[in-house]
Amino acid sequence: MLKKLFSHLVLAVFLSSCASAQADSAQTPGPVTQPATFEVKEIDGLYVPFQNGIPYPSWERQERPYIELNGSWRSDRQGVDHKLTLYKRTPETLTLLEGEGAGRHKADYDDSAWKEKPVPGVEDPAPDRYMDGAWYRRHFTVPADASGKYVKLMFEAANYFTDVWINGKWIGCHEGGYTPFAFDISQYLNYGQDNVIAVRVDDIPWLPNGDTSPEALATNGHNIVPYATGDWWNYGGITRNVYLEISPPVSIVRADVKAKPVNEKDSELTIDVTVYNRGDTEADPSLTLRIIRANVEENNLEEASIKKIATGRTISVQGEASRQIALKAGEAKAFRFSLKSNGLKPWSPEAPNLYVLQVNLGDKKAKSGEFYTQFGVREISVDKANAKLLLNGKEVFLRGIVINNIGHPIKNIRAQLVIFDKNQVPLLGTSVPTEPDHLPQGGISNFKFQLKEHKAEIKKYFLHANWGFDETA
Repeated sequence: MLKKLFSHLVLAVFLSSCASAQADSAQTPGPVTQPATFEVKEIDGLYVPFQNGIPYPSWERQERPYIELNGSWRSDRQGVDHKLTLYKRTPETLTLLEGEGAGRHKADYDDSAWKEKPVPGVEDPAPDRYMDGAWYRRHFTVPADASGKYVKLMFEAANYFTDVWINGKWIGCHEGGYTPFAFDISQYLNYGQDNVIAVRVDDIPWLPNGDTSPEALATNGHNIVPYATGDWWNYGGITRNVYLEISPPVSIVRADVKAKPVNEKDSELTIDVTVYNRGDTEADPSLTLRIIRANVEENNLEEASIKKIATGRTISVQGEASRQIALKAGEAKAFRFSLKSNGLKPWSPEAPNLYVLQVNLGDKKAKSGEFYTQFGVREISVDKANAKLLLNGKEVFLRGIVINNIGHPIKNIRAQLVIFDKNQVPLLGTSVPTEPDHLPQGGISNFKFQLKEHKAEIKKYFLHANWGFDETA
């Protein structure tokens, strides 16, 4: 039985869709909807999340090459068949989608007459109430030396149903406007040459609750999320960052840390490190863990690199912190480390102690890769008898403000934080997408950030869910 996931992964189970199209000549497009592609597999007793056939990444920027695809794209609106959008992806369905697009997916399609549009952005800024299809295209290059490496295409969000083509070949799709999704595009690229990405986004219209009219049922039959008209603006298009991440064939995909205080001095850490061997030969590297105190100061509030804030002292731990592993070609596995320490201080809004986990992949002679993630030591529980929320065994009352906007420039966010700090507001929620890099990494010590739709990289005062697994729930 699968365990409960933290909110980010739970959303992905329900909202993300799409797997590689499977040949099934007997099936024709019909009422069968596209199944979810997000799944959690049990591998050697540990649970590993997958999406579109690859282990689900952490979305934390690492010390790896990135190719940014933000900027000016070509864009063209097109009325689309929303029911077709929701059909299961089969060769027949893809033929209909590509036919509807009249060749917009092809690498040599002439898009010179299309409008230029910024990505990330929205297709329908208020008061524009357009809710329908839109195509996006752009050219990009990937260095020749990236050939043979693991290249992921990363979308932080697009609303609502997204199909993607690279150089005219369909690579996958995703359902859901507020969850990130990734694809392995290594085999589809022209290394050292021009590449074309084409994206079809269907912002399926919302329907009033209870609307069973023929028009409504022809649109989506309340078979999307939200199933009825919401109380926020239905922004469509590619609403968040898009980029490529280039990793070695054998790389660390994610590291999930569960850290809780045992008493006033001691802490327990359960760390699951997921490693993926995309290569064609077996690999037997080692994993070595290190805990470092994070230093967040005024001059690095906007620092996106976790490594660059890991400048404090190394924290001593007890337990096995290094291990030799083995992976077959194409295999992904999680490896669990159980550690103890008396050098970690609990996290709270008043004392936001933050730590960085560094994981080295390689051996004593050579390091082939590394991975960084941040965490705090905290335990949340409920005093059922007295209806109290407890943080580290102590009662906590959450006072907060919600920002409802598609995004805020960093200077505006920081100015607002100063106001919140002066008014002793400890909780900030973003209930619609806010760009992760528009949020500062730390600095105001009595803030806690609880992002409802997406985990932002906030290094100091974020109560870090780490997208991990709750195996006790």
